[in-house]
Amino acid sequence: MAASSPGTSACTSPPERLLDRSDRLEADFAAEQQRVADGTLKLITKRRTKTHNSWTHNHEGMVSGPDGDTNHLYVHPDDAARLGLAEGDVADVTSATATVRLPVRLLDDLLPGCVALPHGWGHQHATGLSVASRTRGVNVNLLAADGPDAVDPASGMAHLTGIPVTVAPAAGPRDTTDWSGLPAEERAGGAGDPVTLGT
Repeated sequence: MAASSPGTSACTSPPERLLDRSDRLEADFAAEQQRVADGTLKLITKRRTKTHNSWTHNHEGMVSGPDGDTNHLYVHPDDAARLGLAEGDVADVTSATATVRLPVRLLDDLLPGCVALPHGWGHQHATGLSVASRTRGVNVNLLAADGPDAVDPASGMAHLTGIPVTVAPAAGPRDTTDWSGLPAEERAGGAGDPVTLGT
């Protein structure tokens, strides 16, 4: 189906697909309630005040100050207490695809059951970015799955937020030279290794 106005058009999902998804809302809600009961958290994205995606990370003034050169996992204090985490602790965040390791910040404004991780970080292997390559943040995209089963069936969009994760105190040291925050010996299947794009 296409929606259009003079001079423009956009593809939209067929109504049948949307109606099919609406028939599953009760089951999806029950699955979400079970997820919460099991202790799985929902990872959402967040922005830092001095950064916009990644384009300001190669400017010294934008990544300066205490912990200005890294992202943090934002956790509601109630969830942090349940998980045994405090402000400044290092945590492992694990999805179906990978684990990242980074410091924790507590945030009262966050809904319990959700954790937030600013995106646009993980430049440690970037060539030609003299400032950004010295930052210590993790690449949240490592936690997102890919492939046909990892997209929203109604819109066809990749799930880059709302990712089910578990959070725990870090199982080992943090490697700030890698975009996963994990030492090489802990990276499963090279999940933290840099991606080289073909020419």
